[in-house]
Amino acid sequence: MDTVREVRLLGARGPATHAEFVISRFRLLVRVLLTARPSAGTVEFQLDPTAAGAGLFKEARGVWYVEPAPEGRAGVSRVWLVASLRVQRAVPGFLVDYAAARALPRATAWVKPACERVQAARDREAARRAAAAAAAAATAGAHGAPANAVVARRRSGGGNAA
Repeated sequence: MDTVREVRLLGARGPATHAEFVISRFRLLVRVLLTARPSAGTVEFQLDPTAAGAGLFKEARGVWYVEPAPEGRAGVSRVWLVASLRVQRAVPGFLVDYAAARALPRATAWVKPACERVQAARDREAARRAAAAAAAAATAGAHGAPANAVVARRRSGGGNAA
């Protein structure tokens, strides 16, 4: 996510993690409590209640939710972000409007490209493993016996597999 400049994990207890984010080119410091609920497919966030002062925000809370695509397409998910943000009164309205127009769309724009990069890496690894398995099978076959025959003879204890 290009608006997040730094992340520091401050500690965890159970499913909850305290983290500190430096966001935007204005380098705003925000301390957050993240709670992962894998069985529900969610990560909830809120301002860290143990942090001294909320800085720019009066309230910041929400949830990331991941669900399988309703079309039932294998390997496809839909990601939702629901958030509520309120800023301190001292923040000028034009700055709030700017942030709403620029920052909020950026909060989700990174998800698809990041997931596609992860999937591409997984696909490359699966192709590499398939090629290695095919090469191993070809090598075993070049010694006069199919690979499964070599394994079968070793299991039965009969004869040399070489």
